[in-house]
Amino acid sequence: VNEMLIQSWDKIIHLFPVWPKGIKASFKNLRAEGAFLVSAKFDGNKISDVEIESLAEAVCVLENPWPKTKIKIVDLNTNKTIIETDESIIKFETQSAGRYQLK
Repeated sequence: VNEMLIQSWDKIIHLFPVWPKGIKASFKNLRAEGAFLVSAKFDGNKISDVEIESLAEAVCVLENPWPKTKIKIVDLNTNKTIIETDESIIKFETQSAGRYQLK
């Protein structure tokens, strides 16, 4: 079931990659490749409440959960936007114990 909720192969995090449309799901603190804990919700149609905690200083690589939509990555420790992009693959630097939210 975890592989339906999150996949992180080739160092890219994919959220709800094969979860069936129309079925609600959520997860909290699932481990992803690169020393990350990831949490997210799916209302059956749309992904929301995406948060990433970094357990080490590293680059986080994530497939944009909202394709062709401009998103912000906010550092929850400082409440500052660290990146704004509409790229399909998002990369950003993280700090150890850093917490990040996608908006």
